[in-house]
Amino acid sequence: MGLCPQCLVKSGLGTNPGSASRQDFTPPTVEELAGLFPQFEILGLLGRGGMGAVYQARQKTLDRPVALKILPPNIGEDSGFAERFNREARALARLNHPNIVTIFDFGRAGALYYLVMEFVEGANLRQIEQAGRLTPREALQIIPQICDALQFAHDEGIVHRDIKPENILLDKRGRVKVTDFGIAKVIGVTPEKIALTGTGDVVGTPHYMAPEQIERPNAVDHRADIYSLGVVFYELLTGELPLGRFAPPSDKAQVDVRLDDVVLRTLEKDPGRRYQHASEVKTATQVIAGSAPMPSPPPIQSVPPNQTPPRKSGAGKLVAIVAGLIALAVVVIGGMAVFLVLALAPRKSEMPAQISTQTSALHYDSTELTAAERRDALMDLKSSDSGRKQLAAAMFANAKPTEPRNEVVEALIPALGDASWAVRQNATQALGVWGTTNAYQPLVKALDDPQFAVRWAAISALSQWKDTNTAAVLAAHMTDGTSVLQTGQALRAIGAPAEDAVDGLLNAKDPQVRYEACRILKDIGTKKSVPALTAVAEGNDGIAAMLAKDALDAIGARQ
Repeated sequence: MGLCPQCLVKSGLGTNPGSASRQDFTPPTVEELAGLFPQFEILGLLGRGGMGAVYQARQKTLDRPVALKILPPNIGEDSGFAERFNREARALARLNHPNIVTIFDFGRAGALYYLVMEFVEGANLRQIEQAGRLTPREALQIIPQICDALQFAHDEGIVHRDIKPENILLDKRGRVKVTDFGIAKVIGVTPEKIALTGTGDVVGTPHYMAPEQIERPNAVDHRADIYSLGVVFYELLTGELPLGRFAPPSDKAQVDVRLDDVVLRTLEKDPGRRYQHASEVKTATQVIAGSAPMPSPPPIQSVPPNQTPPRKSGAGKLVAIVAGLIALAVVVIGGMAVFLVLALAPRKSEMPAQISTQTSALHYDSTELTAAERRDALMDLKSSDSGRKQLAAAMFANAKPTEPRNEVVEALIPALGDASWAVRQNATQALGVWGTTNAYQPLVKALDDPQFAVRWAAISALSQWKDTNTAAVLAAHMTDGTSVLQTGQALRAIGAPAEDAVDGLLNAKDPQVRYEACRILKDIGTKKSVPALTAVAEGNDGIAAMLAKDALDAIGARQ
């Protein structure tokens, strides 16, 4: 049992393949799959269940890790399955959201239908719960991210149908990733086909199903996911399932009594009495989390999260496992940039003609520093004490910018070279808030920082420069196939000036880059992108062609 997020990831990657003996489906061996999938190096079985088996693999051409999901072979015997699989898989491939596991490809190899998905290095909520119950504070960090994923999918007309802890992953950066969207519909799972709890299992899927999924499976809509979300929410807060005549969460754990109304409303038997949108659950949760008296978040670690801190003993181990993981999540969420900001190689770029006057999304309030606070913070930035510098940079990151800005910017720039990654991260965030033209080149240089949190902050700050040069930097980075989805969000934030740069990605070697370019143009494209999109729509890449047609339709609707 590890003591840090990375240790937890390592201990949680396995999903107990040995328990699979209770299922009818016997996963193929690595050797059997190797002949069917020569394009992949099959590294091993990650886990299996009633909806298939998942293997870790390496895509040889792009040298990237992927998850290969093999569906049970007997499902192909159902009449009309092939048509349903292709239709639903295409719909799932359109789901492009930082909190949803991305589907890269799908198809059939021999008698096996398969999905190639984003590989998430992390643990699912079930594994984290087994390591030690999450605190209510930690649950309130996780639930809004699940809501974001559900709302996005529901807006696309896709219902998950199987929300449960096993399908909610937390990666090593603290981000929620919901997996297996719509798989139940692809496979054609109905309540009578789902086995109840087996020996050694914690719970079975039926405990998370909305009443209408059992009583009226053909009438299920997105509100069934909201019910399942409520079950997960209740379990995260109390460590128990809401079975029978269950008590409100506040009777089971020390939580804000206002959460009772939120959780119980999601668990209403009548869909019409539940929240009608996942975004409403997120809003209600965040209002309570923001106003309730909660303990201060743990301090930022003095070493990067990819280094293991000294071991603890006894019960402290369980606390350290969860606290380490959530501390990282708090850093990411506190930046408000988790979906926009990942690693970016520095490129030569001219100074943009103008900088947006809008302040960064990184700063929460608009508190204006007093003259004394400003003076003290500037002095602390010049200190040799990393702790003082970290707090000073954080103060500027959360303050309303006032003139003279250059004085603050010039004090923050040297902090980008501090040995502490936390100082560099806070300084980068602060430069995004106080940014002037003097901050641009230092921020570009920060994109090459070895610590991902610093790179995230730099990308977020630079996305405020709504110019073609910055867009070109982001697009050039995306051609490397690195952080494709997150970089795509940054290009969307830049908007119209990014269109030419995104057009150039439509012929990228990495298919995922091409797919993301189509999705970006669906949101920001104009008629000048029509020729390039038309060529992709008429090409041989089926998924890219589908996404290009979507983009063309969206552009046509905007004209």
